[in-house]
Amino acid sequence: MIKNSTLDKNNQDIDVLEDKTKSGKIRPWREKKLKSLELSGSYQRLELENKFLDVHRCGETLSFKRFADGSKKLDNVYFCKKRLCSVCAWRRELKMFSQVSKVIDSVNSENQYRYLFLTLTCKNVSGADLRGQIDVLIKAFDRLFKRKAIKSVVRGWFRALEVTHDVNRVITKEMYNGCRKKHLKAKKGYYDSLGLGIGDDNSNFDMYHPHFHIILVVDKGYFHHDYIKQEIWTSLWKDSLNCDYTPVVHIETFKNKAGKGVSEAAKYTVKDNDYLVKNDPVLTDKTVIELDTALHHRRLIAFGGILKDEHKRLNLDDLNNEKIDLIHVDDDSVSGEVNYILENYKWNIGYSNYVRV
Repeated sequence: MIKNSTLDKNNQDIDVLEDKTKSGKIRPWREKKLKSLELSGSYQRLELENKFLDVHRCGETLSFKRFADGSKKLDNVYFCKKRLCSVCAWRRELKMFSQVSKVIDSVNSENQYRYLFLTLTCKNVSGADLRGQIDVLIKAFDRLFKRKAIKSVVRGWFRALEVTHDVNRVITKEMYNGCRKKHLKAKKGYYDSLGLGIGDDNSNFDMYHPHFHIILVVDKGYFHHDYIKQEIWTSLWKDSLNCDYTPVVHIETFKNKAGKGVSEAAKYTVKDNDYLVKNDPVLTDKTVIELDTALHHRRLIAFGGILKDEHKRLNLDDLNNEKIDLIHVDDDSVSGEVNYILENYKWNIGYSNYVRV
């Protein structure tokens, strides 16, 4: 069922939204809407009235088709499609995951290729330098993949830009020791090398870390005939980046158990917790305007080689298109039934939830 009956403070029966995938996972409509309202508040403080109104309206009323067998599908909703809107970012990420999975499954149908997962990084930059550094990264990526050593072995690729933002003013225990739940790697060695420890001022506070996550397609004989060592990847990336430091490069076999590999690569550009800073509206507003400027009209996702060809053959939407369809995002399809009822849910400020209307 898509509805979840509960009682309000006056003991009146109301239906709040409970939308689940076929696997039983609850879709986070409420959580994403609350985050988008935080963003709209930032736009209002920044006196960006049009963006405030668009984001505030985003996902306000959800219309679902519900079929006799209990399956359902989102049918209609207004999405603002702003880069930083949490609702739209979540929907884009679902669509990205679906597309990348489709393309890889199709290319891999004859089982003639191997896949690698490559991460290309650069040093941290300030908000003022972020847009320019993204330009540098994209040009460096193009140079790297035009090199003979790479072109001769890579048959196709998918590339997504991720930007993380350090909002911790001091070094936390989780930052120092790592936290598996939050996907944080231990940085003890790094902080020790700087003479810093837990509780010290964080030297990377309010800095941005743009980097690429890339899925590579190579021939099956890559590890026997065409293998490129880690240090060669690092050297080639440093040269392409034209920098005076050694950037961190990581490459490993692509493992896509239960879709986790695609999930790691097909992440949306920036997490909402990296710009909607809890109890800090000043830092939030500063970050929102910096990211708005840096990401405006950018092609942050790309396919190349045989993955690009397959994406085109499958006639999939352009993930960078600002008018992209965010209603139809995945393969959680319904049955072939034509009989259905419409169920509408509207965001209720008082309940801070979607309530059936």
